[in-house]
Amino acid sequence: MLHVLTLTSVVVLCVTGNASVKEDEIRAKRSLASIESRLRSLVGGGNVPKSVSTALAALDDSMGLISCLPTSCSGNCCTTPGTCSLSQFNKDPITEASGKITLCKQPWTIRIDLNARITGTWYRLLGRLKFNPIIIRLDNQELNGITEANTNVRVVSASALGIRIYKVNFIFNLFVRWDCTRPKYNTRIRNRYNRIYGNRLVYKVKARIEVKKKSFKWLRLNWKCKRCEDVVNKSGTIGYGPSSCNAVTPRRPIEKDCGCENCRLRYCP
Repeated sequence: MLHVLTLTSVVVLCVTGNASVKEDEIRAKRSLASIESRLRSLVGGGNVPKSVSTALAALDDSMGLISCLPTSCSGNCCTTPGTCSLSQFNKDPITEASGKITLCKQPWTIRIDLNARITGTWYRLLGRLKFNPIIIRLDNQELNGITEANTNVRVVSASALGIRIYKVNFIFNLFVRWDCTRPKYNTRIRNRYNRIYGNRLVYKVKARIEVKKKSFKWLRLNWKCKRCEDVVNKSGTIGYGPSSCNAVTPRRPIEKDCGCENCRLRYCP
């Protein structure tokens, strides 16, 4: 009787786990399809690269930017009619962060024009405050089936008597794998990704804000971190590719005649 109950419990757990995976897959497909549909309507029914739609889906899943997506286009760029809340940037001394998002193509670029209040006594004493736009250029690597973006921009700089006292830097890193069948020219790299992710279309997003103040030490002016922390540090799944990506050839131990490109690897594909 104990064996029967144990077996039944295992079956129930397996069925529940499979149902949960299936629900996640359906939800991811719906989210990606919604963003693709919205982008196609923006560009007048034209073709939108999957690399761009998956990158925006990753930003929405990690930072909730779906409400800030552009609604109208003019020329090469699409923008939001007004500002939307960007609560992710509300890190002391920044409060009430809002902004306008612009999406441009050829090359595909995301621009965030930030508007916020700076709190603290030092702000009232300073003579100048400047907000710079955050520009995220999408590096779409079509042959590899991935999209990357790396940005390091000074969002705010504040000075007194011509000397910069405070600065706020925004650091952004994005990785999206949007095609599990690539790279087609290198089976070893493709299999390595597929052994980790299978047919899942995955992303990693990291956004960091660094608030630094210039301090006098050892007869020198140096930048010192007042508040440096990650705003977003998240990875997830935004869709699924063909099931054939799960059928990866099992690895075999390296032998003398393996013929692998890098024999320092523990296994050759």
